Amino acid sequence: MKKITLLAALLLTCLAQAQITTGNISLSGSYSVSLEVSDTDVIITMIGDENRWMGLGFGVSSMTAGGDVVSFDSTGFNDRAFLGIGQSPQLDTQDWTLLSNDVSGGVRTVVASRDLSGSDSTDFTFDPNADSLDIVWANGVTGNFQNHGSSNRGSTTVAFSLGINGMETQAISLFPVPANDVLSVSLQNVMLDNTTIDIYSALGALVLSQAIDHKSSVLDVSNLAKGIYVVKVTASSGVLTTRFIKE
Repeated sequence: MKKITLLAALLLTCLAQAQITTGNISLSGSYSVSLEVSDTDVIITMIGDENRWMGLGFGVSSMTAGGDVVSFDSTGFNDRAFLGIGQSPQLDTQDWTLLSNDVSGGVRTVVASRDLSGSDSTDFTFDPNADSLDIVWANGVTGNFQNHGSSNRGSTTVAFSLGINGMETQAISLFPVPANDVLSVSLQNVMLDNTTIDIYSALGALVLSQAIDHKSSVLDVSNLAKGIYVVKVTASSGVLTTRFIKE
């Protein structure tokens, strides 16, 4: 009976860390995004040409004044607000933490995180129980944030699916949850050439980086402080992100 009770407790712990994710959404050319929402925060991954800026707006179907939008451009990752159609979105309070900015083979991968709600009235509040999300996007022709042109933008509705620690949609399985001394990472459907696992703190600091050549790896996390961490797997087949709690 005790074993069954313990198993149930572990299962409930895993379910408590449930996340919803869009998976990777292709928007235009090489530009794609993914969003992962947990009970506490949201992680955004933006992938595109290293020489073009990328923008994404949340909860709107056009550049509606007051809508929330982020961009990555030559000045970095920026929190912005729409002023209306035809007007360049203005900078507002920076609530996002840039976790990583990697360039390989002309392709840039940016990962950033934020609490579910921001500090400005224009900031969109993410819902971990949402089924879908309206987004607008733009992909500039240069790295400088400026008019994107009529053919480099669009709007769509993306669906969320449920995953536990991202394992269903991102092919990452973590154990145990939460972790104490070691964290086991299992990967599925991932090409392992030049693959690394990076762990970032909630403030965006890289706290552990390890090259791997097996689909199952064990990481020593005993020296990490208690808290929530982001796990990023970088492989030739793409970038996967999820999170774990260190107790």
